[in-house]
Amino acid sequence: MTVRRIITADEVPYTRGLHEIADGCWAWIQPDGQSDNNAGVIAGHGASVIVDTTYELRGTRDMLDSASKILVDNPIRYAINTHEDQDHTWGNQLLPEDTQIIASRGTVDSFSSLTPATVKSITSTDHGDGTQWVWDNYLNRDVDLIEPRLPDVAIDSETELEVGGRIVRLVPVFPAHSHGDVIVHIPDAGIVFSGDLVFNNVGPAMNAGPLSRWLAALDTIVEMSPNLVVPGHGPVTNVEGVLRFKSFLEKVRDAAQAGREQDLSPVEAVALLSVDDFSHMFAGERVINLIDALYGEMDPGHRRMTLAEAGAACEELRSRLGCAAHYTQISETP
Repeated sequence: MTVRRIITADEVPYTRGLHEIADGCWAWIQPDGQSDNNAGVIAGHGASVIVDTTYELRGTRDMLDSASKILVDNPIRYAINTHEDQDHTWGNQLLPEDTQIIASRGTVDSFSSLTPATVKSITSTDHGDGTQWVWDNYLNRDVDLIEPRLPDVAIDSETELEVGGRIVRLVPVFPAHSHGDVIVHIPDAGIVFSGDLVFNNVGPAMNAGPLSRWLAALDTIVEMSPNLVVPGHGPVTNVEGVLRFKSFLEKVRDAAQAGREQDLSPVEAVALLSVDDFSHMFAGERVINLIDALYGEMDPGHRRMTLAEAGAACEELRSRLGCAAHYTQISETP
């Protein structure tokens, strides 16, 4: 297959929908709503691959409906979960039964760490001053319908899939952001799906670490020299965007190290950063959670903030600095 690189990152609309990013490659973009992650479709001759699903079932259903004209001639052969987080996996149940779902060993081993029952409990509990923020981050309108579907195949090393005459590379780099990160690389298209290794203009979370492995994973993406990178959250970007995000993580690391040396709390350590580093981000207030996670990495004896404590601190920072709310209700009905 001859593939041409058709557009730049600036030309990919940041609107909810399926956007072509190269011949035979589409990004499913969700800038708002409870399913705000990105996913994708890769088509060869007579077969296709889905990269990630979504938190709410409607996100995956809409993606598959939008791709129906593509999939009728190129039925789904594989699906890849870039990591275990529920916002990238809970739509798995809507994939065809004969779809082979592939993920890393780390993803498979940690897949059930957050269950629909836990999410339902979280969003029906009063978390004090942090209630609104916690509910904003965990609300799932389809939670009663979720039946988590685990991956069928676990990989530990680089794997190549042949999909209708084109190669899709799976490069495990776990643990980093999560316990199971995998980079999805389509060499002939110059495309990388990064999962949550890259957050573009969105406040990141670190669910595993260590941060050093996350930074190394970003270097791996840069070394692939992709034309476009589809981040786990935020607008489609490129190598420059990956490097900007790496620089941001390094700044947060340095602030966390200085905060520990000065015996500051994670909330107090935020003041060591420039407000311009994160206040423009969607959910930029989550820098508090990131610093708290880094404190835990630096000191195993550090007591991590409770959900209520983190929610209250994030809500206060969000209100004070005007960080964009993490979720904005989308208009369509269930």
